[in-house]
Amino acid sequence: MIPRLAAACVAAALLAACSGRVGIYHKVEPGQTFYRIARAYGVEIRDLMAHNGIEDPRTLRTGELLWIPGASRTVRVPPYEGSMAGVAVPPFSGKRFVWPLHGSVSSGFGNRGGRLHDGIDILAPEGTKVRAAAYGVVIYAGDGMKGYGNAIVIDHGEGVTTLYAHLREIRIESGDAVAEGEPIGTVGITGNATTPHLHFELRVGDQAVDPERYL
Repeated sequence: MIPRLAAACVAAALLAACSGRVGIYHKVEPGQTFYRIARAYGVEIRDLMAHNGIEDPRTLRTGELLWIPGASRTVRVPPYEGSMAGVAVPPFSGKRFVWPLHGSVSSGFGNRGGRLHDGIDILAPEGTKVRAAAYGVVIYAGDGMKGYGNAIVIDHGEGVTTLYAHLREIRIESGDAVAEGEPIGTVGITGNATTPHLHFELRVGDQAVDPERYL
């Protein structure tokens, strides 16, 4: 009986009961995002990430089990099919992006000190406006991503996202539709930054690519 009980505690359907925590597990379906799941259950994205030990909302995978704190039943989470908050996101199709701010690139994309630098660092005075590199929908805005400080992630369609990190201010919220060139925040020294700069990333699916190829 004991081995059976232990096995049952590992099963997703009984994880909540075995742990004694109040909440349920939600299985991520195709097209669902952190923003949509959090909104459907009425929880903060930051809390959802913390309870699941997730540092980057872009790492969410179909089939993954997410612990929803405080929830008593599963709810329907509409999939993201190119629109969010009632606004359509146009296809990516290899389009060019605009620079998120004017400044000099202090660190480019690629290997740096034996590690992959997933984006580029753009030097600018603290408080300089940071703008959306293309039209899209904000899927994350907060300070819950380890090392990034205040950060924003924008979905541009076709699995393409941009990230803006180390911000002093965040001027938009998750779910907002933003236009190309629209101010979304300001340059800061948050997270692991030691000088005022913007860390900017461009990803296609799970793959980080060199942003300068598209700017």
